[in-house]
Amino acid sequence: RSRGFTFYVLRGRIRRVLSCPDKKEELMTIGTNLITKQLSSPRMATRGQKPSKYCSNAIQERLNYRRKVSVHFGVSAYQNWKPLNNGASDATDLANRFKIALNFDQQIVVLNEEVTKERIETVFRDLASCHEDDLIVVTWSGHGCPFKLANKKDAGFLVPYDAPFPISRKNAMEYVEMTELGNWADKYIVSRHVVSFWIVAFRVCQTLVVGVA
Repeated sequence: RSRGFTFYVLRGRIRRVLSCPDKKEELMTIGTNLITKQLSSPRMATRGQKPSKYCSNAIQERLNYRRKVSVHFGVSAYQNWKPLNNGASDATDLANRFKIALNFDQQIVVLNEEVTKERIETVFRDLASCHEDDLIVVTWSGHGCPFKLANKKDAGFLVPYDAPFPISRKNAMEYVEMTELGNWADKYIVSRHVVSFWIVAFRVCQTLVVGVA
């Protein structure tokens, strides 16, 4: 089974919404609606495994889960990177939305100085206690950065609270490469559906990136 992440970069309307702080609610609605649409597609039904007893033939209409767990990382006050206005508050707002509007059973919120690379992996490791028929959603609200590796391939990284600035080949291991997230999911998580929802600030521009595993 493949647990790799596929990323969808939304432009145009999303960028306009991001430029207007009073439209945060619209942004969250767009994101959560996209997650629901992706999860309702037939190709997302089993993620390469045998069908879950919670998934009926009417997969396009509804997916049922044993439990729904959301994890929210948010960083506003970075140690070395430029601070962000809404990183931590976005994570908190998303946690509340997943609880109230989407009826998630559990929310895990990790903010600011707690968002180290070690802590992120620890959270993934703790998700090993989840059942294969649970839904897990992971959100990130903070900096991200692209970087060209020594093999000339382009890679994307999430920036933990204490990551040095700028990223380089010598310190890239202190960042979280997107492929590492997929590897951690493979290593620790048995749940069929793991969805990642990114609100990432790339340098001077902001783009909403949604990844579905």
